[in-house]
Amino acid sequence: MRRNKFSAILAIIAFGVLLFTIPMAIKAEPYATPINVACVFATGGLGDKSFNDMAYAGLQQAKTDGLCSFVYSEPDEIAEYDGLLDKYAKNASIDLIVSIGFDQATAVNKTAKLYPDKPIILIDMVVFQGNVRSVVFNAAEGSFLVGAMAGLMTGSGKIGFIGGMDIPLIREFWAGYYAGAIYEKNNSYIEVFTNFVGDWGDPTTAKSQAETMWAEGVDIIFSAAGSSGLGVLESADEQTDKWAIGVDADQDYLYPGKILCSMMKRVDVAVYNAVKDEYDDNWTSGIQVLGLEDNGVGISPLKETKDEIGTDNIKEVNVTVRNAIINGDIVPPINETTLTTFISDMNIVTKTSPEATPGYELLVVFGALAIIPLFLRRRRK
Repeated sequence: MRRNKFSAILAIIAFGVLLFTIPMAIKAEPYATPINVACVFATGGLGDKSFNDMAYAGLQQAKTDGLCSFVYSEPDEIAEYDGLLDKYAKNASIDLIVSIGFDQATAVNKTAKLYPDKPIILIDMVVFQGNVRSVVFNAAEGSFLVGAMAGLMTGSGKIGFIGGMDIPLIREFWAGYYAGAIYEKNNSYIEVFTNFVGDWGDPTTAKSQAETMWAEGVDIIFSAAGSSGLGVLESADEQTDKWAIGVDADQDYLYPGKILCSMMKRVDVAVYNAVKDEYDDNWTSGIQVLGLEDNGVGISPLKETKDEIGTDNIKEVNVTVRNAIINGDIVPPINETTLTTFISDMNIVTKTSPEATPGYELLVVFGALAIIPLFLRRRRK
């Protein structure tokens, strides 16, 4: 693990990132009344039963608790982010801006420079400005859990992964899922089929990709694709003896008995905490990494499938594997390179199916994000 951490440090330096993760407070008078919050959701908007809806749930809970009132925007295109963030930042009545999604980083960076006294929380990407709280999640940890469940429950030895876009952020889900599955299939044959939709709001394409995988003998598919993933869930509901795995929110209820489990990414908690901190005059900027130990990621309560999964399998994933990750005995991989090392260290027999990817070019900054959780991991004693 020392090797991984050293590599992470070198990579950050290579990207020229100036690290200043020590929280920086913005001084303000305590609020006597609810604060005013403005949220810019990720493209795809509300109704995704996933990422955006989790953020909305956090805002709603904060409002219910008397912490805030809020307004929001649902942009259709990335090009809209600049104008929306600028509009909210220049509005003196807005006390906090909530920015949802990695692709808002450039717009957030620009806005934060222009309005350095306006607190902004950015979800799923890092911006190094003194007024920005960047929250990233150790998606590999949560994905390892659902991957372990897939490894325990697959009958065919063929499982699938469908991502929204082929970027490091989604590759972290893929790597954790892949590793968890082969960990539970130790030295047994398993094949992982992989595809990417190329969009966060295209459930039709995602459903078609899922149907192709089912036809190849895949019996479990994990989709990390925003509202595109709803097509995968729908497709699983139309199959016999097939399961989908949900993401971000607890999606098990959408098709009871057909969603094996969901990898929960607690965007709602991150948003709620940001609102409460600003309300309490405890706002801090910097980077927050939320993982299993912080209950920032995890597996759904399995209300719909616990009988089929069985007590022993539930205990294996929720207790044995989870504790091993928290204790540092298992370090889930975050990309293809660390996955290869993980497989080599475990001496696991596996097979990777050819991927059908849209071929999007990766931005350099995403590489920096992918390694930040490794760099910031607390040293285990």
